[in-house]
Amino acid sequence: MKGAMVATWTGTRPGRERLALICGRDLDDFFGKFVAEGKCTSPTWFVPMTGPGHWVVEGEIEDLLMISASQEARNLIAKATLLNEGFTLQFCSTERDTLFASLEGILDELKIG
Repeated sequence: MKGAMVATWTGTRPGRERLALICGRDLDDFFGKFVAEGKCTSPTWFVPMTGPGHWVVEGEIEDLLMISASQEARNLIAKATLLNEGFTLQFCSTERDTLFASLEGILDELKIG
């Protein structure tokens, strides 16, 4: 199933701005290896002037989960969590039609909605 790994954050922790930038570059370098293998897209950054930031990598959900389970990825996620306020990481389906069909089947099975 096609999907995305989506990180959000509300801001960098005061005094950790430079380390957060280094961590962002490390994330890009880490995912660059998997981009070269065709396992995911290059990270896309959405850094607004105000408000929460977003970072998105797309690929097959199974590949993204495997990549994120590696020790190096877990270390980078831990660093990002420590350096950025309100940090979250989610895995999202990007196949709306497949997801909606599945949910409709579940609603029919449960006889609700």
